[in-house]
Amino acid sequence: MTRLDKRREAGSFRSLYPENTLVDFSSNDYLGFAKRQVGGQSDLPAGSSGSRLISGNHKLYEEAEAVISTFHQAGTALIYNSGYDANIGLLSALLLRNVYVFYDLNVHASIRDGISLGKARAF
Repeated sequence: MTRLDKRREAGSFRSLYPENTLVDFSSNDYLGFAKRQVGGQSDLPAGSSGSRLISGNHKLYEEAEAVISTFHQAGTALIYNSGYDANIGLLSALLLRNVYVFYDLNVHASIRDGISLGKARAF
């Protein structure tokens, strides 16, 4: 059984959901200002209501990820808010107990933080 299967079985597998028109009580956008359109006819929202995983997903993210994955001939793609978030998310998820990481002390702080959040042994 894979780790993803174990998460699904335990009910801890999380995924992004498409936008909806429900009232959002799970973010800081309880008045709905982030859902308003910018510039009249624009398809862009005024902002995000929260993280993509909770309530801030938008169809434009998904369209951009599809273009990126096609361009790079990858199965899928994921856009992060910043390089810092990408390094933290990726490294903390991939660095398991049986992994050893050797890194230079001059690497970016986000890489050190991601390594420290993972379970790997780092040198």
